[in-house]
Amino acid sequence: MELYGEVRQTEQNTISGNPLSFFMTPKGIAVIGSLKEEGWFGGYIVIRDLLNGPYDGAIFPVNPSYREVLGIKAYTSVTAMEGIPDLAVIIRARNAVPSVLEECGRKGVRAAIVVSDGFSERDDAGKRLQQEIIAIAKRYGMRVMGPNTVGVVNTWSGVTTVPYERGYSEILRGHLSIISQSGLVGPQALELADLNIGISRIIDLGNMCDVNETECLEYLEQDPETRVVSMYIENIRNGKTFMDVARRISRIKPVLCLKSGRSSEGARAMASHTGSMAGSDKVYEAAFRQTGILRIDEFRELLTLSKAFLFQPLPRANRIGIVSITGAGGIMALDCAEQFGLEPARLSQATANKLESLFPGLGKNPVDFGPAAAVLGDFGKLYYETIKALMEDDGVDSVFCTLYSTPLADPSFYYQLFDDLSPVLKKPITAWAYGTSQIQLIELNSVLERKGIPLYFEITPSIKALGLMARYAAWIQRERTTR
Repeated sequence: MELYGEVRQTEQNTISGNPLSFFMTPKGIAVIGSLKEEGWFGGYIVIRDLLNGPYDGAIFPVNPSYREVLGIKAYTSVTAMEGIPDLAVIIRARNAVPSVLEECGRKGVRAAIVVSDGFSERDDAGKRLQQEIIAIAKRYGMRVMGPNTVGVVNTWSGVTTVPYERGYSEILRGHLSIISQSGLVGPQALELADLNIGISRIIDLGNMCDVNETECLEYLEQDPETRVVSMYIENIRNGKTFMDVARRISRIKPVLCLKSGRSSEGARAMASHTGSMAGSDKVYEAAFRQTGILRIDEFRELLTLSKAFLFQPLPRANRIGIVSITGAGGIMALDCAEQFGLEPARLSQATANKLESLFPGLGKNPVDFGPAAAVLGDFGKLYYETIKALMEDDGVDSVFCTLYSTPLADPSFYYQLFDDLSPVLKKPITAWAYGTSQIQLIELNSVLERKGIPLYFEITPSIKALGLMARYAAWIQRERTTR
């Protein structure tokens, strides 16, 4: 993973022939509408963030009240621009949007992000305005994202259209891409500054008057920088096409999906949020299982569960080995394992003998070395030998371990432990950490995830991540045998 500003835009960032490239790698961007410097929202923020990042295309501020913005010449109208940008970001009152879009079409702009809200999600007048937007876009062959959207982020090309203050300057560049039908999943809302998860693309679809979730999946299927996809969706426009694309991308990249509107009340609320119409949740559930999409249940899981797929290999099957310094931790892990489709691995006799030689009673799963640590006092050796033994046992497909963070077993201790273990870490592993200091736990999270060890502060997501990986691996195997 790299910091957001470390590379410049290159031709390699562009997916040739895909119309969504005009959103992700535009050669020029017009920012139309609110440009005032003060405040937490507006086009000024978009321009500032483009200038502060690696984006090296042209920027066209458009507002008749400004002569320049941050040293860049501003234009009174789209027509007056000296050049033709690929992308327009429109931040105007809803009634002004159709005329601005018409100007963009005449100018030759290829794509537009309509940040403005108040369309199909609000009232009948908004629905008529949205239909007008669609008609204008079709007339000029222009693609539209939104309305009611924060747009896109592409950390590899430096493009960002998010008009909100996000509260931090840097986004880690990496290989997770996010598709969302809500600005809630934008970088101003996600804890991207606190979690060591590198981002490739973020796409907020808004009302989906034109660009939809299926097209975005197809784009990310082709994107070499995307290895894992997380989605927040409220509805799917074309079920058959979506399933075809979803199955295809799932064969090469895991897709995690948070689908809201499970309840009847939630479904009604969706209609007033983005104008979405909900289908039966059972239909969605069946579609996800058929196409390999991994359904998740909570907002944070869009990031926290995806990191296991980013950092770790897939398991061969669903047999889990558990290493714990506390008996209770091992028992709770077993309960979670059953909940998420994992079976406790039966240790081979050779593994059991090896563990028993360390301390009597260690030769079973879960491997609880708390009593051994109390007698022998060598935390490091016990952690190393027990994790290594499970990694080398062919009957174990994945490993979960509990980490006790103390002044003696601090982040540097665990960093060294997993550095020493790295030659044998050939199976997926997750960890749950607890301890005496929340600050130290946060530091431990940062340290271990730099080593590629997914760390969690609760047992449930630690095990759930391994369960999802096992389910996905099994789906991949079925697809290979039935094709």
